[in-house]
This record gives sequence, C-alpha cells and structure tokens, in this order.
Amino acid sequence: MSSMPAHPQSATTGAASDAARDSSLAGGVPRRDESATRARCQTKDAPPADDWFQRDDESTSSWHAREKQLIRWHCAGCPLMWQCRRDAVERGEQYGVWGGLTEADLRKLQTSIRQARRAAVAA
Repeated sequence: MSSMPAHPQSATTGAASDAARDSSLAGGVPRRDESATRARCQTKDAPPADDWFQRDDESTSSWHAREKQLIRWHCAGCPLMWQCRRDAVERGEQYGVWGGLTEADLRKLQTSIRQARRAAVAA
C-alpha cells in the first residue's frame, strides 16, 4: 500500500499546520484510554498519524480522493467510528479524517449542531 500524505493546504500553513496536526493525536482517535487501541486507525497496518491530514503541497482534488480512500479502508467497520466522530465534533476538529467523515462533512455536521443549539436556545 502506498503512503498517504497529510495536512490541509487551505489557509493553514507553518505553525498553524503544526498545531492542527498536533491536535490529531495518533491517526484520528485520541489515545485517552485503552479503547483507542481497538480503533482501526491504531492497527499496525494503518497509515501513520500525518497521513490522516492533507499535505501542504497536496492538491485539493488529490486530498479529497485520499480522504475517501482512508474512510473506505480504515473508518468503515471501525468499532470506534461513532465515538471518534462524536469526540472530533466536541473538540472542534476542522482538519483531517475523523470518524468516517471528510473535512467538509465534519464542518457541515459541526455547523448543523451549532444551528440546532442556537435554535433550541432561541425557542
């Protein structure tokens, strides 16, 4: 299997890129407890942590194709996918593949949750 690249090229470069990468901890699932060792992104065959993010020099179309590949190969069927997704939303993750979501899908979900919370407060 070929190596898959890493971090977003969008407006985040340099120190900001490093901060976004550092927030990822171990390929998508933070190692807060022993359950993270059951995550498919934590297996010996999984790509290294940086591979779950777009490289600074990677084209957007290449990254989108790779996101889908990561999700198909590693997130689908992961016993911790929903926990990973929930934790990523709660932490406000914006970059990388989390819980079987692309970056765009993750941002859409976070926006929907914020809007629902605002509506609930307004009601």
